[in-house]
Amino acid sequence: MNNHYIINLGRQLGSGGKEIGEKLAKDLGIAFYDKELINLASKESGLCKEFFEKADEKAAKEQAEADAVEEKPKRARKARKDAPAKEEEAPAAEQAAEEAPAEA
Repeated sequence: MNNHYIINLGRQLGSGGKEIGEKLAKDLGIAFYDKELINLASKESGLCKEFFEKADEKAAKEQAEADAVEEKPKRARKARKDAPAKEEEAPAAEQAAEEAPAEA
């Protein structure tokens, strides 16, 4: 069996993803690469490092946009699920009005 692993962690600035990746790699006993792969790709291809950094940033931006589009329907479904039904609201409002003391 082939014991080669590649684990790709997508992350946002300030999320602690680098530290999580380092710990995961240590726990699994595998190598951890961060920006080293961009430097290696640049060196081996002869293309400038910025080319790979921009491609990486573009991919991250596109993924974030795709995630946001996917998340929007989930939030809408949750809001509909959490919202009380119309017929449930009316009796509760009437009951609260009946239980409230009359103002003088």
